[in-house]
Amino acid sequence: MRKTAVLAAVAALVLMTSVGTAAAQTVFSDVPDPKDSVYWAVGKNIMSGKGDGTFDVNGPVTRGHMAVFLWKAAGKPQPAGSAKTFTDVPASHPYYKAVQWVSSRGISTGRADGSYGVSLPCTRGQTAVFLWKLKGRPAAKGSAQAFADVPADHSYYKAAQWAAENGILSADAKGNAGINAVCTRGEFARMLQKAVGAQAAAGHKHTWVADTKVVHYEELGHYEKQQISTRTVVDREAWDEPLYIRVYYCDECDYNTAGTVDEITEHIDGEHGGDAGFTMEYSDAGVIKHDPETHEEPVYGNVWVVDQEAHDETVTTGYRCSGCAAQK
Repeated sequence: MRKTAVLAAVAALVLMTSVGTAAAQTVFSDVPDPKDSVYWAVGKNIMSGKGDGTFDVNGPVTRGHMAVFLWKAAGKPQPAGSAKTFTDVPASHPYYKAVQWVSSRGISTGRADGSYGVSLPCTRGQTAVFLWKLKGRPAAKGSAQAFADVPADHSYYKAAQWAAENGILSADAKGNAGINAVCTRGEFARMLQKAVGAQAAAGHKHTWVADTKVVHYEELGHYEKQQISTRTVVDREAWDEPLYIRVYYCDECDYNTAGTVDEITEHIDGEHGGDAGFTMEYSDAGVIKHDPETHEEPVYGNVWVVDQEAHDETVTTGYRCSGCAAQK
């Protein structure tokens, strides 16, 4: 148990350093080998793991799963008009399009009772047949029987022979292919990867469909020194200026005036026959309030200037044939 955990941790580290950040998001505790076909199938968006961090590598593949995986491997093409309708796969079923497509391609024709058997387990033999049909039923090159449990009169014989030549099926110690054993998720990933790379049937013309992914580009820019505001600089604080007025006093009487020299002179001439003098004094008349004297100065700072907005771009990563799932 401890050894398995260590192997899984090492595998995760190798996977992160060898294939980058995207692959590091898909490390499964039950698939320690980063080169396992499971990661190929996940990277091609054909299969996915479980929510608990495992791939469920030994879990069974159902006939419904098989239809979905083959449909995804071919790029999710639209079903042809010749597709059958199955009682257990209504239009509202999540596997509907995939089942319709495998039916229209003649990969799976369903069951005698009108159902597809969407929840039934898929055997290794059935998987080989489905993959063989996906590739257009290519003929095997050799004539020697490949498996003890698949004789020449067996309905799976042609598919098994082709699968053996392409490394899709292999024999156990007794020479059997184990065609009746349930195909596991891990086995299917390996079989599919081999099948995708196998040659299609003679006369097959590829219909290439682009494989794409969305690449996110972060915002690019630089900092520049720019004026970001202004600040008020006080050259002189607010201040009060004393206010004084001139008051003229007659030296002979109590008369005074805050007027002009002419006014006090007129008083002396009129009242004292010009025979008197006067005195001038400054009298406090309050203050004049002055506002602060200021000027504005610019304030500079580093401002982020965007050279390229953040954006998503759809890029082509390769091509796959919508007929046989071949890739280039």
